[in-house]
Amino acid sequence: MFAPQGSLTLSTFDREVQRLGPLDLSNCGFTDAFGLVAIASAAETSASEGQTVVLTPRNDDVARYHCRMHLNQILEDPLGLSLDHYQVVHEHDQTDVLCELTRFDTWQEAESVADLVLSRISGPADVLETVWLCLTEACNNVTEHSERSGFTAAQVYEKNTVSERIVLAIGDAGIGIASSLGQSLGPLTNRAAVEMALEGGSSSSDDASRGYGIHDMADAIKTLNGFLLVRTGDGVGTVSRVGYRTSKSAAGIPGTLIGIQLPCV
Repeated sequence: MFAPQGSLTLSTFDREVQRLGPLDLSNCGFTDAFGLVAIASAAETSASEGQTVVLTPRNDDVARYHCRMHLNQILEDPLGLSLDHYQVVHEHDQTDVLCELTRFDTWQEAESVADLVLSRISGPADVLETVWLCLTEACNNVTEHSERSGFTAAQVYEKNTVSERIVLAIGDAGIGIASSLGQSLGPLTNRAAVEMALEGGSSSSDDASRGYGIHDMADAIKTLNGFLLVRTGDGVGTVSRVGYRTSKSAAGIPGTLIGIQLPCV
């Protein structure tokens, strides 16, 4: 059961995630861009397994935010899941800048999402360049390797303050990094696959120049004192200014989730 009992965010995901199955978001609290992508990816898994009901948040503010970020549209079409009480909300300008949850199936669609995010945020050139790098690299990995659709979302928090930051998320419910790399390298644990992706140079192809996408993202994020989370199966990788770390989670997920937080000042 995928049933968060509190906030579902980049920093709380590992505490909140359980075995992914039918979605029960009844007690779900604050949800950031990463949480929305995680829900969408879990929903695609549920739909593929014949599960058709999503229990939506009891908290009206959380439910409204989910709708404002277009989660209801993603769940209803094309996943075809039935919803218990999500309602369409009137969209209006907000203080914080956001890029609604978006589904993509092709590289062209993914690049359009990257363009949209960049059109809605501002910041130093190195931040914008890293946002573009992360979105294009991660989305390209989805379209090239996952064998499923991808989802992405972004939001800027505390705009025009010293704490201004952007949270980006890209995810899918596909085959995962270990299965992708395993096509050329043989069987791998999820933790080993994450470690190899962060180190760079490992690819599902025989091209020695491939396999540096996540590594390059990690280096750029670390340079800006940002944070990166990579989740695939039960493998976890994090990158921050203190370095790289990998571990094995008690709860596995299908596919891959990538979450990024960058300071915008």
